[in-house]
Amino acid sequence: MIGTRTCTDSTADLRGWIIDDNNGWIASGSGTGIATGCMRFANVANWSKVPYGSIILVYNDGDKNGSITLPDDVTDANKDYVYIVPASSNMMERNSSLPTSPSSTTFVYPSSGYVAGGSWSPMGLSNSGDGVVIANPADLTRAYFSFGFGIGSAATATVYKANMAAQRNYFLLNGNYTQATSWSLGNVPANESPGAPNATANATWINSLRITPPGSGPVNNITACIKAGDAYTFNGNTLTTGGNYSAVIPRPGQCDSTVRLYLVVGADRNETLSGCGAVVFNGTTYTANTVVRDTIRSVVTSCDSIFRIIQIQIQQGPVSFNTACIKSGDTYSFNGNTYTTGGNYSALITRPGQCDSTARLYLVVATTNTSTISDCGQIVYNGTTYTSNSIVRDTIRSVVSGCDSVLNVVNIDIKPIPAISINPVAAVCKGKTAQLQAQVTAGAAVEWVGIGTTNPVQITPQVNTTYTAVATGTNGCTDTARINVVVTDFSLDLTTAVNPVQAGVTVTASTQSATSYTVTEWQPAVLYPQQQALSQQFRADTSTNIMVVGRSTEGCIDTARLYLEVEQINNDVFVPNVFSPNGDGRNDVFRVFGSSLNSVDLTVFNQWGELIFRSRDLNNGWDGRFKGTAQPVGVYIYVLRAELTDGTIINKKGSVNLIR
Repeated sequence: MIGTRTCTDSTADLRGWIIDDNNGWIASGSGTGIATGCMRFANVANWSKVPYGSIILVYNDGDKNGSITLPDDVTDANKDYVYIVPASSNMMERNSSLPTSPSSTTFVYPSSGYVAGGSWSPMGLSNSGDGVVIANPADLTRAYFSFGFGIGSAATATVYKANMAAQRNYFLLNGNYTQATSWSLGNVPANESPGAPNATANATWINSLRITPPGSGPVNNITACIKAGDAYTFNGNTLTTGGNYSAVIPRPGQCDSTVRLYLVVGADRNETLSGCGAVVFNGTTYTANTVVRDTIRSVVTSCDSIFRIIQIQIQQGPVSFNTACIKSGDTYSFNGNTYTTGGNYSALITRPGQCDSTARLYLVVATTNTSTISDCGQIVYNGTTYTSNSIVRDTIRSVVSGCDSVLNVVNIDIKPIPAISINPVAAVCKGKTAQLQAQVTAGAAVEWVGIGTTNPVQITPQVNTTYTAVATGTNGCTDTARINVVVTDFSLDLTTAVNPVQAGVTVTASTQSATSYTVTEWQPAVLYPQQQALSQQFRADTSTNIMVVGRSTEGCIDTARLYLEVEQINNDVFVPNVFSPNGDGRNDVFRVFGSSLNSVDLTVFNQWGELIFRSRDLNNGWDGRFKGTAQPVGVYIYVLRAELTDGTIINKKGSVNLIR
């Protein structure tokens, strides 16, 4: 790998470089050694930075030369600058179709059509005449380097040899690879050194490619500026004189760098500027003594090469001060002028040969300010609380003149606040309407917040609610009153234990509520003579609507309704679907009813199918016990065989609910 090393350039990019035998450029036509196809370095990172001085040995791994003793090393893993690459490696790519015989001297290598893995077939050299061609991918129309023997001429090949017999080779003696005289004809295998230099001069040249020459490091130019008398340290030396200096900085493993210094030493120049009242320098006005430092910049070095120190001296004439106080409407004469308005005035008094003197006047004209402060109920002014109309007089003394320069007259205007109250309201039943009324000072307007401006107002609260009334007087003053209205929620419920029920069963209708209450009415009244009873018991014969009206202790009224559905008995045989054996004498026994019964056979089974009662007696029913033990609340199955007086047999199965 040939190249001149610098500190910024030490490698070459071989990706896409082509190696081939004669392709028609050295000589074209039949018999010129043109093997079909070509081979190139693959587009992989391995070939992107190949160090100068590297030896790359590409060999025919299908018929390996016995002189090649080094192991394959396609990446130079051992960093010895030697790449040993079998032709079939995926580090190489092949084109199996171009060039092809007879080709031509104007043949152009293709930039595409290559596949991974090289091949030695395109590189087969003919002893009777052939050549080696290397092409740069940047220019695929001509050889970067070519070696021809037995074909072509010195005009068509970089290096041309007339012939090369079998078992012979050519090897480079030194570094002059483009000169035919530097290539020597040798014998195989005596003059073969694959992967190593061919001769001493050749080794010296290869090693020189691997070394960066001295003096090629970076150069850094700097400019420094100091004042006269100061010192500058550079490369270990103390410098006080301007000029050019340089130093070489060693950099192990890299090229030495050079630092060049241009040192500028500036000079001081003292100046004085004076004036009366003010001095203008470089566009800036100075009114007090000060020291200004200015510089003159070198157009060559951009350094401040001259330092100017300017002493600015401000001379002032005498200044006199006078304070005067007058009343509003009076006048005051100053410097020939008549003044009636307070303020600061000045006059410049000319003094030939000296700075002018200044006379300054502070004129105070006492004034009277009258104002009015209005508010509702009370006013706090200067830390004092006023609850009635008042007049307050105050003065402001000038801290400069000592005069009472301002007289403040403040009229305190207290506006009365309207009175407001709300009539008390008893608890309101939920959903009912109540009236709120506010009592206010005559002439004041009332607004119920969130309701409107009428008074009184009707309300229908659903929950406890606080209502706010605002009174606004004719003077705009307001006051507020609030009332909390308590809402009573009364709800009456009406229930029966069973619905629907069979005809003839005694039913109890019961009322309930979460609050204390009394019953005032039952409907239909003909069925319920006890109109104030909390519950009613009656025989159910037909379906009916039941209504009850209740009143809470707060006077709230609610109505509860219930539709009781009664199922009629077929064939005059009635079997209840519920009974309550609790010993209260009502519905304690489960039995069969009917006006035309001749005989019955009644059996009862529990939920596991166990027979727990049987009776063939019309007047003997089940009392809810089995073997003397009261059975639990639940549903039981009955089977009935009944014979009517007309001989009709009735068979029924059903369930009965035992409750207590």
